[in-house]
Formats: sequence, structure tokens, C-alpha cells
Amino acid sequence: MTELTEEKLKEILQQHYTWVNSAGDKGCAADMSQVNLRGADLHEADLPVARLCYSDLTAANLHGANLSSANLFKANLSFADLSNSDLGFTILHEADLYFSKFYNSKSLSYAQLINSKNFDKAFFTPQQENEFCLAGKKRFDKDDLISLQQYKNILSEKEFNELIEYVKERMN
Repeated sequence: MTELTEEKLKEILQQHYTWVNSAGDKGCAADMSQVNLRGADLHEADLPVARLCYSDLTAANLHGANLSSANLFKANLSFADLSNSDLGFTILHEADLYFSKFYNSKSLSYAQLINSKNFDKAFFTPQQENEFCLAGKKRFDKDDLISLQQYKNILSEKEFNELIEYVKERMN
């Protein structure tokens, strides 16, 4: 897995932004496949059609990011915040979505979720739960509650407590 400095990440994001806004005439498309982006702050990043295959995005902040038509094949998105992000036609085949937050994500129903892992263990708004037939289902167990504990230092105390309550309300 490749490591990126913060400076290199900013350069890739800027080149991709230029590429998108010049219709491919300038800059270059972002290819961050097999890159360690664990805990990266990519909130509101403009990454349509970016390649993030096999990348580790564990606990990454993708809040409000544009990931439309991006390729996240087999990416690890465990504990990632994808709230308010645009996921229209995003490829999430075999991606690990364990405890990912999708609150108010746009176009999630158009994302390609074939064989995604732990979709039922992700966090959704009540409306999204209804849309994906998850409302009222007991999706979590004691092991999930224990697993959530290891991420206590990544999340704010308020956020952590909210997630604990979310899981407890949906436990077997």
C-alpha cells in the first residue's frame, strides 16, 4: 500500500480538479488506487471519476465529497464518513462499509454496491433505512459494540456516544 504525504495528496487533488474542470484538457485524473488514506481529511473533495481501488480509507472524512462515478472497488471504507457526499454511479463493488456513515448521501441508490461488505452494518438516516429495507431490522450484535470501542479515539465523544446508541437500538 502506497503512502502519500499531505503535500502529495493536495497536489493530486488539485490536478484532478483541473482535469475535471478542463474536461480532460489539463491536469490529470486522480488515481489513488492501493493508497493508504486512513483517516485522511477529504471532506468536500471533488473526486468524480477518481480511482480509489483497493485503497484504505478507514475513518476517512469524505463528508460532502463528490465521488460520483468514482471507482472504489475493494476499498476499505470502515468507519468512513460519507455523509452528504455524492455517490451517484460510484463503484463500491466488494468495498468494506463496516460502520461507514451515509447520512443524507446523495444518489446512494444509484451507487453500484455489488458484493459490498457490511452494508447492513453501515449508518443511515431513517429514510435511507426504509429505502434499503433495513428499517426495524436488528443488524448489530455484541461483537459490533465491542468493535466500535476500538475507534473511540478517532471519533469525538459526542459522535462516539451517538453511534453507540444507534448500534444499541438495532442490536439483536
